[in-house]
Amino acid sequence: MKQFIIPVFFMGLLLSSCSDDECESLVNEDLVPVMFSPIVADINQVDTRAVKTTWAQGDQIAIFSDIAVKKDGNTSTSSITYTRGATEGTWNSPSEDERWYFADAVNQHNFYAYYPVGTATRYTAVELPDISGQDATKTLTTLKEEKDFMRGAAVVTKGNIAASLQMFRVFTIINFKIKLKLNAFTSNAATLSEIKLISTGSLPLVNPTTNDKATVDLSNGQITCTTGLTSPTFRPASGIALSTTEVSIPVKIYAHRSTIQVQFTIDGKTSTTQTLSTTNFVGGRIYNYSVEVNAGLSQLGIGDPIIFDWMNSDGTPISPVIPN
Repeated sequence: MKQFIIPVFFMGLLLSSCSDDECESLVNEDLVPVMFSPIVADINQVDTRAVKTTWAQGDQIAIFSDIAVKKDGNTSTSSITYTRGATEGTWNSPSEDERWYFADAVNQHNFYAYYPVGTATRYTAVELPDISGQDATKTLTTLKEEKDFMRGAAVVTKGNIAASLQMFRVFTIINFKIKLKLNAFTSNAATLSEIKLISTGSLPLVNPTTNDKATVDLSNGQITCTTGLTSPTFRPASGIALSTTEVSIPVKIYAHRSTIQVQFTIDGKTSTTQTLSTTNFVGGRIYNYSVEVNAGLSQLGIGDPIIFDWMNSDGTPISPVIPN
C-alpha cells in the first residue's frame, strides 16, 4: 500500500499562562499555525496523475481537527482544504482565517485527512467512491487508477518538532490469475461467466449501487455500508475467454479483515467453494492468486497469494506499512 507521510511542523510558541484579557488577545494575534509539508515514503516509484505516488502543484487534501482552532480561536467541525503550492513541500490554506492553529501548548491535537477532496462535513463519515457494478473486465492498471482514495490521521502535541500524518488507501485488489489445466477442456478453451466472492464476516466487500455508497471514519479506517454486499458477483457481459495461458482478472474491494471464499462459473458450471488463505486484506495491496482450473471445477489449486504494493504490482513483492 502506498503510504504518504505529511509532517506537521510548528512555528513559534504559545505562552503558558496569561490573564483573561491577554488570552483573548492571543486568540486573534498570536495563535501558532500548523504547517504541512508532505514527504512521499517511497520515492522510487514513478508518479502518474491517475495513481498518486507523490504530490504535485495543485493537489488538495482536506484536513479535519477536533481540537485545533481557526484564526477566530474557535474549533470547527468542517475541514480545511490545503493545496500544494508551486514549491515542493509548500501547502497553502485558503486564507489566514481558514487554516488550522494550535489551541494551546499542552493538549494533543488530532488531525484527520483525506484525498481527493470531497464534500464531507465530518471526519467520522467521509463518503467513498462507488465501486459497485464491476464486471471483472478491467485491467489491473485501470482498476488501480480509477476512484482512488486515501485517508490519514495524526496526533500532534505542540512540544514535538514534527508529527507524521500517514495516508493509507482504503481499497484492496484481488487479482485472480486463471488458466486451464492442460487437456482438461475441449480444445483447451473455456469461458468464465461469473466470479462470486463470499465474506464469512459481516463487513461488506463492495457497495451495492451508485446511490448506496460506503463511508469511512478517518480516525480509525472503519468502513460502513449498511446495504453493502458481503457476497458480490462479478459478471462480464460477454464472458472472459480462458486457455492454458494465464489471464489476470482483478476486482476491487474494501480493505477487509475476515475470510473470503470464491466461486467461479465456467462453461455454465459453478466450481466448488474455495477459501482464500489470507484473512487480512490490507488497503493499498494487490493479492495475486494463481488458479488452475480442472475439468470438474472441484480442485482449483488456489495457493497462497503473492502480495504486491499498489504501486509496485509489476516488481518485487514488498510488505507495506499496515495501518492501525
